Amino acid sequence: MSDPTVGFSGPTPQIGCGRRQSAIQFYTAAFGADQLCANQASDGRITHCELLVFGGRCSLSTISTPTRSAHDTPGRYYGAADLSCTGRDRVYANAIGAGATSLAEPNDAFWGDRYAMICDPSGHVWSFGSATRPHHR
Repeated sequence: MSDPTVGFSGPTPQIGCGRRQSAIQFYTAAFGADQLCANQASDGRITHCELLVFGGRCSLSTISTPTRSAHDTPGRYYGAADLSCTGRDRVYANAIGAGATSLAEPNDAFWGDRYAMICDPSGHVWSFGSATRPHHR
């Protein structure tokens, strides 16, 4: 049996998506994500999925508590992720074309990144950029 931790380094974001199949389709279209694995329930619903997004793993799951079940509420904020990527203007355009809402159009930010921010159809905020000049640390 293979080691299930192979390929995981550092924190792995786990995001809740009530409509996981549509979320997988969005991340594939917007970010070029590769689906690494998916577990299905007997009724065909995907209960867990791992995606490779710009070289990092992201896990999709159901948000569920005794008082709140999985939801399909677009625009509801549940977390944010920062992605470092090349071609950020293209990634932004792909995300908008796949159904994301713009929160910040691509711009040359004061800290030295070409930067943009979107909200995906599941309500998660994603920012992405890459350095346009050396950062001061």
